[in-house]
Amino acid sequence: MEQKENDFFEDEERVEFLLWALDYIKEKSPERYRISISKKYWFPVRIERYSWEGNLLEVSDIKDYILNANLEDRVFLP
Repeated sequence: MEQKENDFFEDEERVEFLLWALDYIKEKSPERYRISISKKYWFPVRIERYSWEGNLLEVSDIKDYILNANLEDRVFLP
């Protein structure tokens, strides 16, 4: 989807960016997503979803990741 805005923020703990995409439920209406990524683990820690009009629809705070370090290398190979 064509990106209408360009917004990027970075500090010592996180990287944050804005993107436009079709809604993840019906894939019909354009929505804006603000995604914050932890620089310590490089995983998302917060996702905000906004309507086309700019109304906040949903906030997902992602905490307490548990990583399974016992996976075999073949899981990640094509």
